[in-house]
Amino acid sequence: MINYINKLKTRLAEGKVVPVVGAGVSFACAGLPNWSGLISSGLDYAESIALEKSSIQLGRELLKDWKLTEAAGIVKALLNAPNRPYINWLENTLGRPSVKSEALIESIQNLCQPIIATTNYDDLLRNVGTIETNLALDWQQHEEVQRCIAASKSFIFHLHGIYSRPDTAVFSTEDYERLKSALGYKHILQDLWMNRTFLFIGCSRDGVMDEDFSTLLKIMRDWFPNVSGEHYLLVRDDEIGSAAHQELMKECNVHMVPYGMDHESLPHFINGINPNAEVIIKRFEKRKAKVFEGLSRILVAQSGEERQSNVETFVKENLGSPHYWLDNDQLSVFDAAVENYNKLINDKQQRFRNKQLVARAIVNVVQLEKNIDLWNQSWRESTKVNNAQFINMGIFAYQALEKFSKDILRDIQLRHPNLIHPAFFEGRLKEFYLEALDWKERSGGLEEFEGDDYFFENLKRIMDSLKSVLSLSPSDLYEEKKPAKTVSQLPAKILLTLEEACVRLNEVSAPHNTLAELPWQDRLDFEDAKLIKHKDEKVVVACNALHCLRWNPCTDLEPVNFYVAKQDEKIWEIVVVEEGNDVILNVFTSRHCITIINFSETIETKLASGYGEYTRLKKSGRVFCSVAFSAGLKDNSVFEFISGAYVPVVSREQIRHFWSELIVHFPEMENQDGASEVEFKMNFQDVTLSAVEWKQEERLVLRCRIGHDIGPPSTVLFFFDPQIGFDLPLLKVLFAHKNCFTFDSGNDGDSVNLIAGFLDYNEVGNLIQFFKAIDKSELIVADNQPGVVPQDLIRTTTHDMFNAIYIGQHALMLEEGRKIHEISLPGLSVKETSLSKRIKRMSVN
Repeated sequence: MINYINKLKTRLAEGKVVPVVGAGVSFACAGLPNWSGLISSGLDYAESIALEKSSIQLGRELLKDWKLTEAAGIVKALLNAPNRPYINWLENTLGRPSVKSEALIESIQNLCQPIIATTNYDDLLRNVGTIETNLALDWQQHEEVQRCIAASKSFIFHLHGIYSRPDTAVFSTEDYERLKSALGYKHILQDLWMNRTFLFIGCSRDGVMDEDFSTLLKIMRDWFPNVSGEHYLLVRDDEIGSAAHQELMKECNVHMVPYGMDHESLPHFINGINPNAEVIIKRFEKRKAKVFEGLSRILVAQSGEERQSNVETFVKENLGSPHYWLDNDQLSVFDAAVENYNKLINDKQQRFRNKQLVARAIVNVVQLEKNIDLWNQSWRESTKVNNAQFINMGIFAYQALEKFSKDILRDIQLRHPNLIHPAFFEGRLKEFYLEALDWKERSGGLEEFEGDDYFFENLKRIMDSLKSVLSLSPSDLYEEKKPAKTVSQLPAKILLTLEEACVRLNEVSAPHNTLAELPWQDRLDFEDAKLIKHKDEKVVVACNALHCLRWNPCTDLEPVNFYVAKQDEKIWEIVVVEEGNDVILNVFTSRHCITIINFSETIETKLASGYGEYTRLKKSGRVFCSVAFSAGLKDNSVFEFISGAYVPVVSREQIRHFWSELIVHFPEMENQDGASEVEFKMNFQDVTLSAVEWKQEERLVLRCRIGHDIGPPSTVLFFFDPQIGFDLPLLKVLFAHKNCFTFDSGNDGDSVNLIAGFLDYNEVGNLIQFFKAIDKSELIVADNQPGVVPQDLIRTTTHDMFNAIYIGQHALMLEEGRKIHEISLPGLSVKETSLSKRIKRMSVN
């Protein structure tokens, strides 16, 4: 046996071996069926599309009797070979296999032989692993096969045809007769059988030769009975000595070589007999150099739809199957090539696609998924993932992820918030990467990570993040923006509605009638939008988390960006400070207030963390903000923001005191002598700020939602006049056991009215309520005041009120983002408009 192996090694070193790949290889790689399994699949397919039952039954009987070529003939006749649906069946069965292991095919490819032959119809040898050639020839192309052999050109030889050329598939009795009459094919086989050494791999199962392999050998024996060349068949240890194999050795001079006790040993055995390590290295270096030199040129040369396919093919052909052990310097070379090209283009979608192409070319995605699956299956037993392969993949995955530019990673974070694990952006995953890298660089032992489940979990998070980025469709990250719809002239009053991916300008009296619209990308939602005057024009200023933009709805098909957020910042809202000949805007981000003058000059003021709800009074220009009750900022809740300083104006204790004065007005207190006789615990849930009209002035309103122990939460509105101060509110409006989510006030002659909308929970009566002459009172308790949209207590659907606008003798109320109620005041007649798109908020300008 040792002599056989030595002979085989010698022939491999000479490049004179033809590996013949059988059905066992395709099964190990992708679970594809052998010949009899394929026949059975064809009969099942015929049955699934309701073809002739009697022929299907005859085919199954022939298959049962092991008359395979006759049964295959039935399949071809049923499926109208070589046309459809025969083509469909071959494509469905063999064209899109799920590769579960590349190890065996890669070990065969690494033998570095110029010809790899196969009796299989599939194309796995060309599409899996590190094949040196992309040329696949079948038995009908005997002239081209002969030219390749003469020129020592590498190719894959499909001895029995290939599924993508259905007429070449040798399947039935008639096909084998055609094959036998192909003299050119016969001469090629004779040359190879006499002058090369065939190494049959995956051609035997449990001591029984595969049907297509047996048929091939029968042809060889009949055609070339006196050939003396030696050939080899790899078999399991326990298959040595079977009668079939002894006969094979006598008749065809094919020797059996054992590779181990199980099929999983086969790749290791093939790698062990491979004498061509230097050739493998040279091949790799050659491919690597070609990629390094040519990638940028290929990217520039290709354009349009075919670029993705061509670049992927180029990288695969020149680098081969990716390996996770490629070091960071090599990654940098690939990264530099694509970055140089990306500088020449403005299309973000294409830039991301190019980065993905290179990353996929380097990363062994199959191995990446294997490691992820290993963790998912054994996360309770970290000993199963405590191996060098898992740790190295975690290191490499982090390096590959970091090679994506910061702007791409940021866009992914904003458009797909959980696609990359948040700990990556927080820097916590880097700690585990550095720990693993340090271990690798000093050749540490695996015992260092014994029992450290959290370490391996975070390496898996890194791998998950990379896999998600590689799988993300560029069009899902950067959608093509549609042109805006413009209008020749805007009316005096406009209803602006803000959707997640569109700003619309509608008629106030007919909210369904859109005059102009600005579409945006679905994955980067609008956060805020306002219609303002700039010189003699009306323009929209809007923002998403990354950009502030200006759009003239009468002339612009595309908006113009006038501010881009810094790294690690998000834009929250735009506050209009001044409009007219000069426009002054305050752009609030997560860290700064940026004052922008005429869309160019900027003044930056740092914001302290924990503050929000920045609200500006238009007439006085004063800006106020609030903090959550849980923030704990020296017991203050409302602040005035003055030149970057936060001046407290309302304390939490004040709010508690204002609230305590309202307890006696709860229905539950009617039969009590006083509040002291009832234990009344409060839980302040949130405080929000709003600026509202109040005759010729403005008021700052604190909306407080308060939980307590005498029923569902309640809401209180505290109206303040900032000119006077914040010691006492001018007006308190109590909504006992109601969540007043939205409200607005408006002038009615010499009075001020209030419209309020509620969330649809608890028993609130009408979901919209109207209050007249609120300026005449210091306290209003919402009770039986008139209202509209009665609550449906059966609640087959929810009818939350989200956004209120008071306009002269009308009010608009947005329900669930899907319906606008137009309410005439004070008569309270209602007209409803259903919306085709869900909107976030609306305003009238």
